[in-house]
Amino acid sequence: MKLCFRLALFLALPFLSVLLSAQEMPSTGDQEATSSQTEDQGQAQAPNKMVLTGVGTAAPGTLSEERDQLVPEFRAIETVESNPNNLPDTSSVRSITRLLGTLGVERVRNIDDLKLAYVGGVEIFNDSRGPYDRNRQLQEALFDGKLRWERTQLRFLNLFSYLPEAPFGAGSFAGVGVFQSMLGGFLSGLAGSGLAQFTPAQFASIGSSPRLINTSAVELDRRVTPRGTLTATAAYGFVHFIDSPPLPNANQAIAEIGYNYAVRPQDTAAVLGGYGSFGYSHLGQAFTTTFSELFWGHQFSSRWTLSGGAGPVVIDIKEPGGGNQVSWMGVGRLEYLRPRTAMSLRYLHYINGGSGFLLGAHSDVGIFLLSHQLTRRWSGELHAGYAHSTSLEGLSIPGVPSSNSTFNRGYGGVMLSRPLNERMQIYVLYNYSQTDLEDNPLCGTTGVCGRVARQQIGGVGFTWTPQPIRLP
Repeated sequence: MKLCFRLALFLALPFLSVLLSAQEMPSTGDQEATSSQTEDQGQAQAPNKMVLTGVGTAAPGTLSEERDQLVPEFRAIETVESNPNNLPDTSSVRSITRLLGTLGVERVRNIDDLKLAYVGGVEIFNDSRGPYDRNRQLQEALFDGKLRWERTQLRFLNLFSYLPEAPFGAGSFAGVGVFQSMLGGFLSGLAGSGLAQFTPAQFASIGSSPRLINTSAVELDRRVTPRGTLTATAAYGFVHFIDSPPLPNANQAIAEIGYNYAVRPQDTAAVLGGYGSFGYSHLGQAFTTTFSELFWGHQFSSRWTLSGGAGPVVIDIKEPGGGNQVSWMGVGRLEYLRPRTAMSLRYLHYINGGSGFLLGAHSDVGIFLLSHQLTRRWSGELHAGYAHSTSLEGLSIPGVPSSNSTFNRGYGGVMLSRPLNERMQIYVLYNYSQTDLEDNPLCGTTGVCGRVARQQIGGVGFTWTPQPIRLP
């Protein structure tokens, strides 16, 4: 199977990080080793502030907290795509232009930290030849506000999007993804952190299926002792499909409480307990989850960080299915960070709303990302991911006797970028993705039915970031 072959290749990508890290060693190897040892020793003596529970924070490379300004960005991408509408068992080639505009604000004061971001864009079919080649909108907005005191932080988040397909995978939206185009990676950090567990799952798409997705969350962090931090998080989210009645709309509410304890300067332990409610009001179906997890995080050095956790979850299926099920949840993350190289490998197993294909699902998700400064001017990025989802027992879509019980999505690709000057950048990209429905063909609003949707994207892009506007 082609997808399995490609995924097998991508599973070997972590070994490239070893080769790439070897490339970044200068000729003065002894001096670098001494510097690294000093850095690692300093890291070991620094206070441990690792927090393993809650929403999480953005990835490295986000806006600096020293800034207080308005940041615009404009992006144009020209691509050639096979099967641009992501239809099952279909092959067609189209040229598409994407235009994206970003506007972000970050303000930092003594007791508050406010971040606002908006991305608006359009996908334009340059050679429309079919009934499904329609221009499409992309919309994304973020609010992230914090109130800070000496030992307490109160955080409010809201993430809204209007998208023509599921956002899972770096291959979405011509390989950059809406999440990766904002504010130097700020929202990509949120999408890759714990916020993903509070957001309605969207792991796959078949055909064009515009959807509204919104997640609101509030979190209280309290440092109760020099080593202990308490987190309390509550979130509500929903996904609403605009013109795809066969896909079930869903809503979810999740609340959890966690406690983190710095065992040693390099180690943190945490415990978590929570409750989730998932509903499909128009179908009269619902289920709840009660869960707990134990976590451990270790800082091997200033470069390597490993964290993870697992625990049981009890699933209560409401009428008409009824009954309880016992399963498990787990998460793991390995990160490597150097000035010229960054690597992230993440795994997540959890219960979610089903991504529009299922009424509740067990999902196994793996994501790999490797970026490296190849030369003084060129940077490269490899990305790959895979999601396998299986339906919960006792839930089915009314009137659909042979609905699917399993679906998969895999993706992988590469991007090379080069700055033209301090404000402009060009890049080239290639991405491959595949969605498999293992049981029955899916027939969407397009009228096309099938089990497998494959898509390839190749293109070039241009980014312009004007001078930030300083706020008074």
